Amino acid sequence: MAPVTGTDSDRCTPQGVSYSTVPHIVNSDGQYLYCRTWEPTQKLRALPFLSHGRGSHCGVLGPILAQLLNNHGFLVFGHDHVGHGQSEGERLCVENFDILARDILQHVDVMRARYPDVPIFLLGHSMGGCAATIAACKRPGQFAGMVLTSPAIENAYTRSYFLVCSYISVVFSLHFFFFFTFFRRMLATQRLIPELDCPFLVHVLHGEDDEIADVSGSWKLHHQARSQDKEIKIYPNCRHVLLLEIPEDSEMVKQDILDWFLTRLNPEMKST
Repeated sequence: MAPVTGTDSDRCTPQGVSYSTVPHIVNSDGQYLYCRTWEPTQKLRALPFLSHGRGSHCGVLGPILAQLLNNHGFLVFGHDHVGHGQSEGERLCVENFDILARDILQHVDVMRARYPDVPIFLLGHSMGGCAATIAACKRPGQFAGMVLTSPAIENAYTRSYFLVCSYISVVFSLHFFFFFTFFRRMLATQRLIPELDCPFLVHVLHGEDDEIADVSGSWKLHHQARSQDKEIKIYPNCRHVLLLEIPEDSEMVKQDILDWFLTRLNPEMKST
């Protein structure tokens, strides 16, 4: 079961559910973060943390990864980032990826205390990939590996950034400042790439079809990271969320993820 810390029965999720009734952690800012855990059906072998993307929550990709990994002894866990899903915080306002990375490390520490001898992996998608990368840089050597799908390191709209943000701000009454901060944090993540020393596999989309995270960011990550064990695979004709692609493509992605995990746990083992 995911960690439950905090006893304030008056605190509720944005959906009106009391936090006293759902798994959660309380971050350093006193915000309640909703947690999820998907238990393995086999003997516990690894703990992959799922870091979801902007505008999503851990319940979107979590069940898909659990179905893929639970039968191999993987306990999948994660939480809704601040401002997302059933966690507290201003909706979709991510001013600092360091905060997301801090919360990831707090959750990881809780699970590491429970399972001190089990390897922990990071699995980040889009914005969550940036947060996972920062977390890995803050704790070099702590993670057994990292899988990133469509990490938002380079934005597909960078060239027309100000035009797009201004249009969205006017039409949808959103804050221009948020977009400026979000892209600024993406650039900050790029500067951390050379410090990354963790085995990882980056799944990225074909540049023509991913209108959110440009494939060039993943190539930067692959070329500049110091990791000796690193792979990159481009999936032609796929878009941003690889695990939600058409079955033919999504099954290929899932098999690649599974093969990578199993090989890192035991080089002699192959998925079946």
